[in-house]
Amino acid sequence: GQGMVFWVAEKSSGREYALKMKLKEMRTRLAWIIERREANILKQVEHDFIVNLFHVYETQSAMFMVMDYLDGGCLWSHIAHIGLLPEHYSCYYTACILEALRYLHRLNIVYRDMKAENIVLDWQGRPRLIDFGMAKKFKRTEAEEAEDPYPTTNYYFAAYLAPEIYRTPSVSN
Repeated sequence: GQGMVFWVAEKSSGREYALKMKLKEMRTRLAWIIERREANILKQVEHDFIVNLFHVYETQSAMFMVMDYLDGGCLWSHIAHIGLLPEHYSCYYTACILEALRYLHRLNIVYRDMKAENIVLDWQGRPRLIDFGMAKKFKRTEAEEAEDPYPTTNYYFAAYLAPEIYRTPSVSN
């Protein structure tokens, strides 16, 4: 479900945004339903440590999502550049991300793509979770789960996969 992200600016105000574009070509109807999940989840959340989604546009050939432009770089690039993070930075980033995860869990949303590349810093150095393409909203009851329009997904990035997922992949979805 990779998309391309562009840096754009609103002409009248000069405000900068990130524009994520996902092309429909060569995707089945079922695959496209899953692709929409990211936008549908981001529409439901508003948190200081999660990227904001402002608008979603869909055409015959693509979906466009207008989000915060986060120019502080991803956490992975900062770690790669400076090496080991000082403890106070690590504690701060961890606390912020845990607060974002706690918020998502209260909404029954599971963020399933936690990695340093998906934590991006804003202009003030605050971390924000991005890329909700693998996130999933769980229902509270079996009836709600049965009405879920999204099929089960077996997304994962093997480099970050927990060992128990390899042992029982059907249970871990």
